[in-house]
Amino acid sequence: MTVDSLTSRSARIPDGEAQRIALEYFAIPGEVHRLAGEKDEIFRIRSTDTGQDYFLKIAHEGETEDAYGLVTRAMLHVAGVAPAIPVPRIVPAVDGSVELAVPTEAGARRWTRMTTFLPGILLKTVEVTPDLRRRVGGSLAHLARALRSFDHPFAERRVGWDIARANDVRPMLDDLPAIEDRDLLLRLFDHHAEVVAPRLRQLRRQPVHNDLNTDNVLVDPQTREVLGLLDFDDLTVSQLVNDVATAAAGHVGVGADPLAPALDLVRGYHRVTPLEDEELSLLPRLIAIRLAMYLVIGNWRAERFPDNRAYILRKGALASAQLRRLAAISPADGAAQALHVRTG
Repeated sequence: MTVDSLTSRSARIPDGEAQRIALEYFAIPGEVHRLAGEKDEIFRIRSTDTGQDYFLKIAHEGETEDAYGLVTRAMLHVAGVAPAIPVPRIVPAVDGSVELAVPTEAGARRWTRMTTFLPGILLKTVEVTPDLRRRVGGSLAHLARALRSFDHPFAERRVGWDIARANDVRPMLDDLPAIEDRDLLLRLFDHHAEVVAPRLRQLRRQPVHNDLNTDNVLVDPQTREVLGLLDFDDLTVSQLVNDVATAAAGHVGVGADPLAPALDLVRGYHRVTPLEDEELSLLPRLIAIRLAMYLVIGNWRAERFPDNRAYILRKGALASAQLRRLAAISPADGAAQALHVRTG
């Protein structure tokens, strides 16, 4: 999600129009099932010819060709250099295009992409064990390794959800005088700006997925194998450790040891791509600021799009509880616990 897209909301595309787009531009006649989305229009298309499922994404009106092209090229790159990584495959249009600007019935031209629809169920719907978290972490590390060689002129774009740009989120608190835990959020953002950000800027950077939350991982319901890594829309160049912190944030516990489940994911990552001591030391505070960003950006957007508030803040109560538990751990204790990842 780019900075500009934080203020964007897509006009609704009727199911019938999505069906027409699939047939006219991709030669796929099918049944349409709308999927939930925050700003884009997304559909599952089931071919009436073959029974195969596809994923149709129609971007919001503010999406640019550069941003859409970046995501498409990243997906193609991963499929090319590391075909074993389970990412959706691009389905070309009938004219061979891998993305195209489709004129809609409302008059706007909107960037559109068709991909394969991967099997599995969302990680958020299953009981997540330590072993599964380690598998997710390992999968993210393999994806990051594939993205390391990805090059694109727009890859350094500003993305609102990038932990490296957390200082840009703090001013949103000025518009949220009644947000829950406001004092805690202010302290976290101030600590990040004064202490964490200067250290973070010294760490290794590369293109990263930047959004491997529990909505974006598919798993086998029986074996708990990772079957899909979804949604490259927040891809950007950032510190490698930010990618890990973003994925780990959704696994913070609300019990006596909130870091433990998040560090299971980090262990899985570390086994594939060892993290440096400074990266591990900063991880708990990066996870905390990611949760803080979610709460601030989410509430800020919910104020502007009240009809979509429930979807935008669907994880808000959990994120608040996670952040309170994590904030109770001192930076020194958090760093010491994270550094234990090196031994197992």
